[in-house]
Amino acid sequence: MELLGELDDKILGISGDTKEEFKIKKSARAVLFNEEDKVAIMYVSKENYHKLPGGSFEGEENLEEALKREVLEETGFVVKDIGQEVGMILEFRSDKNWGTLYINYCLIAKASSEQVSQQFTDFEKELCFELKWMDLDEAINLISNEKPENYNGKFIVARDSIFLKKVKEILG
Repeated sequence: MELLGELDDKILGISGDTKEEFKIKKSARAVLFNEEDKVAIMYVSKENYHKLPGGSFEGEENLEEALKREVLEETGFVVKDIGQEVGMILEFRSDKNWGTLYINYCLIAKASSEQVSQQFTDFEKELCFELKWMDLDEAINLISNEKPENYNGKFIVARDSIFLKKVKEILG
């Protein structure tokens, strides 16, 4: 999978100590299209920013399994088709007593026509996740122009902006 970029505190203009050692977390992200060619975007209303659906691998999951589970949990839609690879972004986060290297994989996917119930984690409920559907250009503009104040949001917006712009390039 193509490496689209690396993000760290310095690149994002965040001051602090850069960690020397990182634990590794793999994550699956989807640019999920519905039947009307709208893109699924999760609004994190408590923190006032938007993100692509997706999250960390669990147990021995592979990329496809993690993507399908995360999309279903966050959007309530089953992934009916996984399409082209978008790419990979590495995030070197130094926000805790240890660093975390997030390896984010992104794929283009198609959603089923009917929504089942969303299955938010307690953390996602606390952040008040909401599903929105919008045109790809609208999603790019929205996420690219957001300026989250919290640490995680800065990484998420930078990462998802890169992924969305790459999808625009792929689809022409």
